[in-house]
Amino acid sequence: MPIVTPASEINLAVAGMLRDYADLLQEQGEDGFRWRACRQAADVVAELPRSVDCLSH
Repeated sequence: MPIVTPASEINLAVAGMLRDYADLLQEQGEDGFRWRACRQAADVVAELPRSVDCLSH
């Protein structure tokens, strides 16, 4: 079982929001590039070793 840290919890939450947004875009018939890009971003964010919260500092 993977170790869940506060950083990974934040990243997983952000990744989940990106996936939800991608689903919404796909359901609305938006360009495939946009929703695929959101899903790829979600995958990247979920795997980051540091919290995305650090990116704004």
